[in-house]
Amino acid sequence: MSSVNSLSTLMSSIRNGSLARKVSIVIPRSNYLITIVDVLYREGYILSYKQTATEIHIWLKYVSNMPAIHVMRQISKPSARVHMSAVSLKSYNSGLGIYILSTSLGVMSDRQALSFGVGGEVLCSVK
Repeated sequence: MSSVNSLSTLMSSIRNGSLARKVSIVIPRSNYLITIVDVLYREGYILSYKQTATEIHIWLKYVSNMPAIHVMRQISKPSARVHMSAVSLKSYNSGLGIYILSTSLGVMSDRQALSFGVGGEVLCSVK
């Protein structure tokens, strides 16, 4: 499975689970998805996650009965990769959202990338 396609599967699962008001969702396990889910956890967009040999269980977060993730949009696509340097990284949505980037130091949020002074491929935006 391509990494970008697995990212779109993750985003669809989160969106559909949130719309159905599910407490948790289950997605197929991959190391790539674990790093993205870990960024979502560290940034406070999901309650927690647990990985098994074949699956990732994600507990969705709701604030005032609304999903914590309102919009999750894929930026880089198989046909068009989007890269940003550390200088061009700006706060997404006035600090109310994040970019998730794949950098030379690993997958991280735009805030972490700015603190390390690195840029990379912009995978998706979350708000």
